[in-house]
Amino acid sequence: MEVNREEQQPGNQQPLAEEQDSAEQELVAITGHATDSEDESEPGLDEAVSYRELTKEQLLNEYRQLAETDMTEILTVKNKIAAVEDAFKLLLQHERQHETEVENEQDEATGEEEDTKRKKHDPLADQFFEFQKIIRNKKNDFNNAQEREREQNLVIKRELLENLKSIIQNEEDLQKAFNAFHEIRDKWSNTGIVPFNEAQDIQLNYRHLVNKFYEFIKINRELQELDWKKNLELKIKICEEAEALHFESSVKTALDKLTMLNMRWHEAGPVARDKKTEIFERFKAAADAIHKKRKEQIEQLKLQWADNEAKKNELIDQVAKIEIPEPATSANWRKINEELEAIQSAWKHTGRTEKVKNDELWERFRAASEVIYKKRKEFYSDRRKEYQINLQKKNDICSRAEALLNSIDLKSASADMRKLTEEWKQTGHVPGKFADKIWERFRKAKDSLYEKRKSFFAEAEKQFEDNLEKKTGLIERIESFELTGNNKEDFEQLRGFQYEWSEIGMVPAAKKNEVYERYKKAIDSLFDKLRISEKERSVLRFKDRIDHLKTSADGKSKMREEERVLHNKISHLKSEVNTLENNIGFFAKSKNADQIKKDFEDKILKAKNELEKLRKQLEMIKSAK
Repeated sequence: MEVNREEQQPGNQQPLAEEQDSAEQELVAITGHATDSEDESEPGLDEAVSYRELTKEQLLNEYRQLAETDMTEILTVKNKIAAVEDAFKLLLQHERQHETEVENEQDEATGEEEDTKRKKHDPLADQFFEFQKIIRNKKNDFNNAQEREREQNLVIKRELLENLKSIIQNEEDLQKAFNAFHEIRDKWSNTGIVPFNEAQDIQLNYRHLVNKFYEFIKINRELQELDWKKNLELKIKICEEAEALHFESSVKTALDKLTMLNMRWHEAGPVARDKKTEIFERFKAAADAIHKKRKEQIEQLKLQWADNEAKKNELIDQVAKIEIPEPATSANWRKINEELEAIQSAWKHTGRTEKVKNDELWERFRAASEVIYKKRKEFYSDRRKEYQINLQKKNDICSRAEALLNSIDLKSASADMRKLTEEWKQTGHVPGKFADKIWERFRKAKDSLYEKRKSFFAEAEKQFEDNLEKKTGLIERIESFELTGNNKEDFEQLRGFQYEWSEIGMVPAAKKNEVYERYKKAIDSLFDKLRISEKERSVLRFKDRIDHLKTSADGKSKMREEERVLHNKISHLKSEVNTLENNIGFFAKSKNADQIKKDFEDKILKAKNELEKLRKQLEMIKSAK
């Protein structure tokens, strides 16, 4: 069973020092303050004198700050408040006394009556008294709160008295009684002061019931000494555990364990007086040894922190010295990134510094790194814009390559495809996610054209020689033709020549230009004699072709096929024009923008002229159906 460490059975005399301590504790419990009422934190005479040396404005400023003090702290500055008030009021008194003396002198000189005088208004005094009201209200609020708390404490202590009385009267199990008594005593100690007019009576009742309780349980001196012996054994064990902490490898772990041992020490009860100092000094010596190790560790850490700080300052300087070439390339930036990553890795492996330095160093390191990050972001942002322009260029190349698939002149189309391939090679990179897709599109157009040309020439080569013979004979007939003078008949004959030429088909490539130039020279010579323009000739040639289709055996089928081909060409050209018009906006801010824009505009104009020609041909077919 635990034994009360402070109270004694009636008849056992406590030492004089303990009786004095107990009396002082009771006085504090009753009055709420110690017998020495002097508050060393409050201003004394010297400070009061110093306030009297201030001006009214300075005193008002001091008073304003005091008025802003929290309600719960208002009593801690009460002496300072009184000193400022006295100094301010003394100034007011001196001012008014001086004013009165001056006014009296003036009255004697002027003969003015006392009743006609008007007191001067002092705004500083008005502010001072407003702050005084605020302070008084805070004092009143604080006192009221304190009074309510005392009343509540009174209720709690009366209930504890009733509980203690019930234990004395009803509890038969001494162990339970003793445990309950300790609980009541702890609650009583932790409960604050009560109203002053009730304090003495309730404390006397408590002391009376405590004495009754000791009489009730009849704790004797032998049991108390046994309890002291048990407490001594417990504290010796705690000392041994504390001394063993000296061999703990981790100082932090040792400190954590020492904290727990310290709690256990305070929870353990008192020991005999002749052992008290000895056992306490032993525990203190063990605790001091651990704290000494901690102090030595901190000194070592400070040295390490200083070294780490120097290393981190050096790393910050390294980041600041990183040079970025102008203009930079991707290779430059890869090298810069590797250098910066190496410095960042070194930073991470550099230990911490003193706490107050950590944030400052990190901010400097981050700021230096941000300069590089910003420039890198600008570089890759510009490159992404360049890649996007390159993507538009390659889309345009793909569109032109796909348009070549509809070309009748496969040789010329192949030459154009080679030019597009060179243009493709000269065009820079595109965004990675589009690279494979755009290349696949261009490669497909190239393969399709070359496959078409290969198939065409394989099948048509046999016919080329026959066609050459036929076209040569036709040219000879055209060269030998003489105009009759009847323009209509002559024109019909020339249309017949054109139709016959278009029906014959292709000739060997080596003879193509030669035979065509000979034919063109011969037919143009006759048309020149008839004075018909190239544009009219083109229209006439197409109209003649339509007329021929109408009279052929499968004319309707051929006309439908011709109409379908024209529709496809028109659709393709419209798509090409839209693509060119959309893409032209991407080159507004690029290098050589004006030249690229002009090239696009020329392509658009050429495509639109061809589109107009095809639409007229389509109208001619529709009219002929």
